[in-house]
Amino acid sequence: MTKWFRLPLVIALSVAPVFAQSAVVAPAVGQSAVVAPPHPSWMTDSMVFEFLFKHVMFLESSANQLVAMGKDDSALRHHFKNMARLTDREEALLKSTASDAVSGLTAWNASSSQVLKGLQAQYPTLALLPASGLQQLQSLDSQKQQLVQSHMATLQAGMPAGDYQKFYNFAWGSEGAHIERAQPGAKPPAGIQKPAPGLQQPAAGIQQAPKP
Repeated sequence: MTKWFRLPLVIALSVAPVFAQSAVVAPAVGQSAVVAPPHPSWMTDSMVFEFLFKHVMFLESSANQLVAMGKDDSALRHHFKNMARLTDREEALLKSTASDAVSGLTAWNASSSQVLKGLQAQYPTLALLPASGLQQLQSLDSQKQQLVQSHMATLQAGMPAGDYQKFYNFAWGSEGAHIERAQPGAKPPAGIQKPAPGLQQPAAGIQQAPKP
């Protein structure tokens, strides 16, 4: 039996052509247009910022572990502030936004897995999945994109326009590059569930992020 039921992979394969973006990215509600740097056609804003939000919270958790061990946490704690040259207020905004986004993504994963289990029970292989099933997957993907984009809008609303464009470019250049290295070739990634090889790694003794 073909195990097609890894949700991020199925969604990516079925809807990536629909959501592939051009050089000018369509803004989310409440956002003005921002220009993405050159990127693979399958890579989208929501992919990049989902990865970013999870990366932020992974490093925050790792920094907390360093504190518990009595070690200096400053490098991990302020990684994004230092790399993206954020102000204290912008760093706080990024962390609070990332925390809320990851909470929402966790809830989305839980609810979508139930839908996926139902589809799996009815259609054991991807070839058997009818158009209605693909529409369900597209709806789930749309929900996740809207969740990520709403948190992007929160960041944009909280930063001066020029600063947000710089941070947006940083996210694409930093997190987008990690995604592309982890998924070589012009194909959609099989979900972004944990930091890919090349991400900032926690110091020795820090517990690694759990596998998806």
